[in-house]
Parts: sequence; structure tokens; C-alpha cells
Amino acid sequence: MSFDGIFIHHLIKELQVLKGARIQKIYQISTFDLLLYVRVEKETKKLLISTSNESSRIHFTKYDYDIPATPSSFTMFLRKHFDGGIIKDIYQYQSDRIIILDILTTNEMKDKIVKKLCLEATGRTANLIILQDNKILEAIKHSSFLDEKARTILPNAIYTPLENNKFDTLHLHYEQIYNFFASNSNITSKEIQNRFAGLSLMACNEINSVYDKAKRLNSLINDPIKPCIMDYNNKKYFYFQPVNHLNATITNYPDLSSLLDDYFYEKDKINRIKQKSDDIYKFVLKQIEKNKNKLEKLKHELQNSLDNEIYKIKGEILLANCYLKDYNRKKIQLFNYYNNEYIDINLDEKLNLAQNANKYFAKYQKAKNAIKHLEEQIEITKNEIDYFTLIECQLKLCDVNDSLEIKQELIDQRYLKNDSKAKKQKKEIGFLKFYTSDNTPILVGKNNVQNEYLTHKLAKANEMWFHVKDAPGSHVIVQKTSPLNEEEIRTAALLASYYSPFKDSSSVPVCYTQVRYIKKIPGKRPCFVTFSHEKTIFIDPDISLINAIKTKKD
Repeated sequence: MSFDGIFIHHLIKELQVLKGARIQKIYQISTFDLLLYVRVEKETKKLLISTSNESSRIHFTKYDYDIPATPSSFTMFLRKHFDGGIIKDIYQYQSDRIIILDILTTNEMKDKIVKKLCLEATGRTANLIILQDNKILEAIKHSSFLDEKARTILPNAIYTPLENNKFDTLHLHYEQIYNFFASNSNITSKEIQNRFAGLSLMACNEINSVYDKAKRLNSLINDPIKPCIMDYNNKKYFYFQPVNHLNATITNYPDLSSLLDDYFYEKDKINRIKQKSDDIYKFVLKQIEKNKNKLEKLKHELQNSLDNEIYKIKGEILLANCYLKDYNRKKIQLFNYYNNEYIDINLDEKLNLAQNANKYFAKYQKAKNAIKHLEEQIEITKNEIDYFTLIECQLKLCDVNDSLEIKQELIDQRYLKNDSKAKKQKKEIGFLKFYTSDNTPILVGKNNVQNEYLTHKLAKANEMWFHVKDAPGSHVIVQKTSPLNEEEIRTAALLASYYSPFKDSSSVPVCYTQVRYIKKIPGKRPCFVTFSHEKTIFIDPDISLINAIKTKKD
């Protein structure tokens, strides 16, 4: 990715429509992500501001996000200072990755004042800082001189922008750029980045790939933008115009907000869900680890029990020699007629040989009974591992509401305690609904509750069921009782492959059969099924196709 200073230069031009916009609502949708509803030219738009280390940025978004029921203290601070505020200006600090919004608000005395929202989209050190007269009112991340960076970001401190000794690239004259490259013709891409502010390494590689470096840098700054995502060596890059040195497959976008929106949505969704369901995820991983350790111990105990056949042999040998009178009371050596060798047998000196034989038989019987118990426990433990491994996979694929259903499932099965004192209310079971071009509904379950409901309650016997082969994943139901056409089969298989651990793979095998051939496995949870009469199709998961057919969540 390349959210660099030159990219921001072009993005700021696009975001000039924010001038005069009124801030209507402010939400914190995750630890480092904010969503502002702003009224722009008689239309309400959603402005996303992210300070995450991996994807700090600002842009309009078309996607819906889950809003926390209880606002954070930082959200309340922002609402206090900016609710109803008017965005007077948006601009970039020098050529750096710093974006500043001047917002007209009123203070407690009803005086008009300007406060600033300062987004430092600087990757690992990204931050959102609220300023008034260059004094810090609050920030989403705090730091002080005691931290690694000797810059204090705390309430009441004086704000000092990030400084560097580079050229202010966007404000250089072409002659200055030309003269620099004329006298540094053999400069490396890294050296270009160290001298010019606002240039990502990808931009520097592009500049260095051509003979006329000054002209290429000038074109990056001044030429019309052509926003695109570039697919190169199975990795995706974005920029405001294609970079020729990559020779990548290009997907064009109408504007920079749309580009950023699509590029980061899927990636950030996983991070947001992980944040909100982190406790559940940690619990599930702990259960998997605990049961794996338990399984190893049970297998070891089972092997010891299986080795206890020797108790039976010793008992029989003692019985066969119980007439002996003269022997060491602590140990006796007797002929083992099972292998034609002598064997040492330890004895309880308080007992005679017959009584010692009975003691060995009792040990053997205890071990024999333990074998059955251990085999049952091993099967139970394996089922637990399978179950929590399935939950782990589902947590990676679900949204926030799905993760709450998973949490409730774990509460219902007494794995987790109910941390809510409110009376449990019965909610509708959520699942995804898609439609083919001829409006055939395709339903996708994303957790055990949804999968069981779709397959065992909602689906009809002659409807088709799809599932990725030999792996956990979503149950996919095509709501059509007549034979499926090719588009319906491929669309359902696409969904089954995408909502599985193989979403980033290619040529994923997907099995499909009629619902009538889906059977629950005796002794296992209802989420585990067997099936027959299936066919298999191989499909390449494709998020762009998923986005094209997705309609709503029921």
C-alpha cells in the first residue's frame, strides 16, 4: 500500500467537498477507528478516520459498520467538542502524512472558536489529536518524553508536528527538482525517499525506473489521477495512478475514497471483529490447547493400560505354582510358559502365592475397565478439539453479530458464564442472503447456530446444500427445488469456498448434494454432519464477485 504524502495531496483535493459540512454524529467503531456522519451538500456522508498502525487514513465510506452500544470516553470527548461543528477547512501539513480539519464550534460561553482534528497517518506512530490554539486537548493515543519518541502527546501539552530534514516536495519548483536529479543521476530509490518528503518507496522505485526522474516526479504531483489497485505477484498495491515498473493487473476506481474503502474494508473488518471478540477467541484457543494436552495424557494412560496384560500373565503363572512352599516372600522367579522364559514376579510378603495371583488379577481387571473409560474420554476430547477448531474458524469469518451468537452458544453449553444480568431475549437467527442474477436466493450460515438452522430446519429436502470439502466452513443452501443451472452452482460454490479457511486459496473443492442426504453424526454436536450422493466442483474464491452479489443479512 502507499498512503504517502503525494497520495494525500490528491486526496485532500477530493475531500474539499467537506468544507462547510456539518458534523452530525460521531462513533468510535473500534479501538482506533472513528466514523463521522457529516452533512455535505444536502446529503449525509460517512467519513472514516483510522489511526491503526497498519491502515491509518481518512476517506468517505459506503459500508455499514457496527456501532457500539456504549460510547467510549474518547467518543464522548469528541461529541462534546465537535457535535454540530462546521468543517471550515481541510488541508495537508507540508508534504507529510498529516491531515488537519479546522472545525468551527462554540464554547460554553457560546463564543465561536476553531478547534482542529489533526490526523497523523504515519503508520506505527499514527494518531488523532484534538487541538485548540496549538494546545493538545486530547488524543486517541498518548505518549510522553519517557516513551521511545521524544514528543509529548498529552492533554495541555503544546503540539509540535513531526519534523524531518527532507525537501518539502509538493512546494518545490520544477527547476529545483530537475537540478537535483541532474546532479544525482545514480541515486538509489532509498536515497530519493530520504531526501524528498511524502514519497513512499513504491513511488521512489517508479521515479527511479525511468530516465527522466524529474519529469516522472512532476507527473506524480500534477498529472490527473487514475486511482487503481494493482495486483502483482499475488499481492495488492494501491495508488492514485498506475506505477509502470510493477507491470501489474490493474483495477480502476472512480475516486480515491472508493479505492481506499474497498482496499481496507475486508482487512479492517477482520481486525475489528478480532478486537471485539478477542476474549472469545482467546478462550477458544485456550480450550483447543487444553484438550490437546489432555488428549496426549489420555493416550499415554491408554498405552499403559494396554501394557497391563502382563498382570494377567503373572496371575496365571502364580496360580499354576501356588503349591510351592519354599520361596522368597518379596520376589519369585518362575517359568513363563507364554514365551518359554523365566520371569521375575514381585510379591506381597503378607500374602501366599494364590492371594498374590488374585491381587494381580484385580490389577488386570482395573486396567481392563480403565481401557474402556479412556477410549470414551479420548473420543470426547477429540470431539472437543474438533468443535473448538470449528469455532476458531468461524470467528475468523464472522462479523460482530455472528461472534455474539457464538458467545451465546458457548454460554448455553456452559463453557462461558453469562456476564449479563438482563433476561435473555430470543433473537432472530442471523445469516447472509445472496441472490443470483435470476433472483434465486442463496443462504449462508456463519456459525453453528446459523448452520444448524439453515440445514436442519429451514431448508427443504430437495434443495441443494454446499460445503467446502474436508474442512470447517459455512453451510450454503440454494433455495430452489428444481435442478440448478450453472450460475447457481458456481455462485453457491463460490460462497462456500469464500466463507471457509480457503478464502485466499485457489481451486477450492466444494461438495454439494440435496439436503435429504445430510445426516447428523450420532454422539456429536448437530454442527457436525455426514452426507452422501455428493458431487464436487473446484472454484476460485473472489471477493469482487462476492461484493457484486451480496445483498443483505437476514
